[in-house]
Amino acid sequence: MGIFWREVTISGQVINAQNANTIMDLFDGSNHLILVFLIITELVLCCQILSVLPILCFFARTQVLEYVYGANGIPSKWLFNLLNVLLLSVLLLCQTFNFKPLEMIVYAGTFGGFVIIYLGPISVHLYSAYLVHQEIKKNGGRIGSKDLTDEDDDDIVPTEAEVITSHKRSLLEK
Repeated sequence: MGIFWREVTISGQVINAQNANTIMDLFDGSNHLILVFLIITELVLCCQILSVLPILCFFARTQVLEYVYGANGIPSKWLFNLLNVLLLSVLLLCQTFNFKPLEMIVYAGTFGGFVIIYLGPISVHLYSAYLVHQEIKKNGGRIGSKDLTDEDDDDIVPTEAEVITSHKRSLLEK
């Protein structure tokens, strides 16, 4: 069956490949058997699109609601309907402004890369520095057995980078 559709596509492109919006535009309509197969193909694609969209909405809605209510939480009916309306509105806007799928992939990749490459490491560093600062504040200037306020030459006072590195190691060991 796949070989048949490949041949239909190739022959359609050879016949008329200019200004074609759908597969039906590639044929002139002289062969009625091919037109029947093309109409069936268009109907199958329509059914596929109509069945995939609710599944995608379900996955997106489930992920958003799990962030808000947790894995076992039950959202209210109005919030459930509101997310449906928002999701369908976003899809309608994308279709209205005729966003190309490549543009959406580029924007999603750019945002994801920004989060993974910049915001992730920065937030981990800032959280670690915050924990070290809280530990120093709680212990009155001491980390473990070292006194950071001691001025003796025998004691080596660790730098801030050493304190953060040792704290990160202790977090990774836990």
